[in-house]
Amino acid sequence: MTQGFATMKRYDDKTFFIAASTDPVKTGTLTLTRFDTVAHIAAGTFSFPLRNQETGQFYYVTDGRFDLHYNE
Repeated sequence: MTQGFATMKRYDDKTFFIAASTDPVKTGTLTLTRFDTVAHIAAGTFSFPLRNQETGQFYYVTDGRFDLHYNE
């Protein structure tokens, strides 16, 4: 995974995110668990750390998963 950056604003008391970036030393994972070329489905799991750019504190995204249909 490559280093990146994400920023979201606070919308209400339940939906917010602080500016953060991935870290070049603490890497994440993306595992493809299904790639069906007939049904055009890709599925997998992911996890990665995010670092608060202001405080340096790390937050961890864990147990992420995705299922998507794709076009050729």
